[in-house]
Amino acid sequence: MRSVIAECVARKYLTEMLREKADVISVESAGLKATSFEPPHPECISALQKLGIEECDVSSKPITEEAVNSADIVIAMTREQCYQVASEFRGHSSRCFSLIGLNGLIDSLLDGERTNVDSSELSREEIEKVLQTATRAIISASKKDSRAIPGVPLTSRELMTLFPVCFREVSNISDPLPGTKDEVEMCARKIEKEVGLMLDGMFAVGLKSFSR
Repeated sequence: MRSVIAECVARKYLTEMLREKADVISVESAGLKATSFEPPHPECISALQKLGIEECDVSSKPITEEAVNSADIVIAMTREQCYQVASEFRGHSSRCFSLIGLNGLIDSLLDGERTNVDSSELSREEIEKVLQTATRAIISASKKDSRAIPGVPLTSRELMTLFPVCFREVSNISDPLPGTKDEVEMCARKIEKEVGLMLDGMFAVGLKSFSR
C-alpha cells in the first residue's frame, strides 16, 4: 500500500521535474512482509487516482538483499521498518531512513532554507553528479543530531527524550489499513507531500555543493 503509493508518486514527480531525463533515477518499492506479484490493494488504486495518477504498473514484491545492495538510499515509512532492515540486512543501516526522518535530515543540511529548484536544465551527467553529492551528504550526516521533522528545530535525540509518544506519531507514516477510504486517501496525500519534499530537498542539497 504505502510503498506502492510512494513509488508511483515519485515516478510522476520525477517526470514532471526532469521530463525525458527522469529515467536517470530508478525508484522501486518493496515490502518487508509483501508477497510477490500481488496487485495493489483496491484502496491503493483509488487513492492514486485521487492524486491524479490513473496508471502505475506496480505489483508488490518482498525486499531482498540484492535490492538493498543496489540501492543508494533505502526509504521506509517508519523508523521501526529501518530497524528491521538493519536487522535483516546487516551493514546497510546507514542507508536506511524513514521518509519523514529523511526530510528532517535534509532540512538540517539546508539549515531550514528550502527553495524551489529547477533541475530540468541539468544534463543527465549533472543530475547523476548532483544526486551522488546529495546521497553522500545525507549518509554521512548524523541522524541523531539532525532534525527529526522538517521545520521543527529539535533533533531526533531531543524529540525522543522530551516527547517520545508524540514523536512516534508525527515521525512515522502508519499503515492506513484496515481503515476507512478517507484514512487511506489522507495517508496517500501525506506520502505525496513528503515524497515531493524529499526529491526537491535532495536536489537542493546536491546543488548546494555542485558547480557546473
